[in-house]
Amino acid sequence: MASFLQNSAMLVVASALSQAVSFALMPVITHLYSPEDYGVYATFIAIVLIIYPVVAWRLNAAITISDNDSDAQGLFCLSWLAVLITVVALQVVTCICYFFLGLGEPEYLYVPVVLLVMGFCLTSQSRLIYINKFKGMAYARIVDNISDRLLAIVLALVIAGGVSAVFLVLARIVGATASFLVSIIYLKVNASLTFTLLSYSRAITLLSKYRSYLLYSTPSLLLDSFGRYVPVLVFAFFYTPEDAAFFLLAMQLVNMPIVLLGDGLANSFIKYSSDNRSNIKGIANLILDVSVLLLYLFVPVSLVLLCFGELLFSIVFGELWRSSGWYASVLISGTYFMLIHRVFSGLFELYGRQRVRFIFDVFLVLAKLLVVCLVVFFDSPAIYVVVGVTLVNIFVYLFAVFYLYRFVLKQALVVLPFFKALVVNVPLLFVLYLNWQQWDLLSYAVLVACFLVFSVCVPFLKEGRRAVRLISYR
Repeated sequence: MASFLQNSAMLVVASALSQAVSFALMPVITHLYSPEDYGVYATFIAIVLIIYPVVAWRLNAAITISDNDSDAQGLFCLSWLAVLITVVALQVVTCICYFFLGLGEPEYLYVPVVLLVMGFCLTSQSRLIYINKFKGMAYARIVDNISDRLLAIVLALVIAGGVSAVFLVLARIVGATASFLVSIIYLKVNASLTFTLLSYSRAITLLSKYRSYLLYSTPSLLLDSFGRYVPVLVFAFFYTPEDAAFFLLAMQLVNMPIVLLGDGLANSFIKYSSDNRSNIKGIANLILDVSVLLLYLFVPVSLVLLCFGELLFSIVFGELWRSSGWYASVLISGTYFMLIHRVFSGLFELYGRQRVRFIFDVFLVLAKLLVVCLVVFFDSPAIYVVVGVTLVNIFVYLFAVFYLYRFVLKQALVVLPFFKALVVNVPLLFVLYLNWQQWDLLSYAVLVACFLVFSVCVPFLKEGRRAVRLISYR
């Protein structure tokens, strides 16, 4: 437990520092780059982030929970090989699409380059988790965000001839490269940067032993990332690049709690759970403690965005970005369940439930695609895409979190609060949409917060405490 708290605190502080610097520099970027330029970059980064989690075929995730150092070292080498194969194949596809079919923008040719560096960085950081060198990950995250934002600003100010989306792309490449170098330095210092030539039989043995990561975890996570960023692509291709920019900025700000807390807690939680996988009672208690803590942190943030999203965005990022604030005030409604899912989703892989996660992710993508198709078919305003995506997030992540709780606690927990959340959130979101121009949003925001805290989450977590007391060790 102490190691979990120490590692989590280190990653959270690092994420907080990097996100604080990133947030402080974003207003400068939004004043230097137009929504149209940022919209082109939004499409580029959406493609990158869809592929990024699976660029190493999820073999990087297997490193963190491997049985022994020999397996971890072999998986480390296989992960690098997987990144190279994926990037080469993607480079061929992007060149064919752009040069022969005339599809896409010139910036898209840089997608494989970014994925190459980010993939190596992802694999190296998984190795750092395995050897418990979380400080290296912390520094890598700080360097990544700071170098990315600073270079984007410097390029816009120094290079004559006007700003371009290419500057943002180049900044992303440099940021990922800097993060990768920090990870490599820490691995080398700790004598963990070693490459051994794997025999064919050894490689096949490892791939067979950890085949669930290839067969289930990879497509599952690909679907999850595709479902998360498909609205950006929809805005880019069916609306305008400006709409894509508004949505990406809103999503980045709304997802800040997930990046700030979720990733750090998730990495520490999966390591703690892997080391104590037989102690189900301890894991269950930890899950409930973290859930309560995140709930208390989530409510004030959601209230601020629900009440003053547009006003804050217009002041901080400029009047051109006011619509992004409205998007953020809608998206925040489903953030808590996405945050909880991000922290505890590693349990699907730890306990061999990749198939279940795959089912959830398939349903998530299909539901979002259905919503998007209906909105586009009826030629509805762009805000309907945001509302529809938010409702799908609430429904699907709610049930995914509920499954994880029930699976770990091994008790029939109260189901009614979840159905209450579904029933009440649907009309509330549309009420907020219909009344967004009025200044009585505070009453609706308070209603949402009070409902989540007192009618849904608190009773459910109390029921979880009762279940923990009845749980037995495996």
